[in-house]
Amino acid sequence: MSKMIEITLEAEREQHRTQLARVREEITAQMAAQMQAYEAKIRALVEGSRVVTSEPEVTNVMAPARVIYRSSIDSRSANDVNVEPNEHHNEDQAWISVGNKSRLSN
Repeated sequence: MSKMIEITLEAEREQHRTQLARVREEITAQMAAQMQAYEAKIRALVEGSRVVTSEPEVTNVMAPARVIYRSSIDSRSANDVNVEPNEHHNEDQAWISVGNKSRLSN
């Protein structure tokens, strides 16, 4: 009786191995076809055309960051704790607000 169970289990294992091998071959064939299509698309984009990226070109990483100036509307905001007129009473002074948003910023 145990010999019959062993033979049955071995047959099921072999069937499972065969099925896995078939699935693996199908997946490998699909992936190879997808890679060929992908490589063809990339080749078509690169050959004879300009490659465009959305990333800006970095020319000097040591350059200081651009200063953002406060507008006259923000400088008159009653809710902004960072608003203080400078000694010349002009409103084009550089500022940084950390943790506080004006009512106009989203």
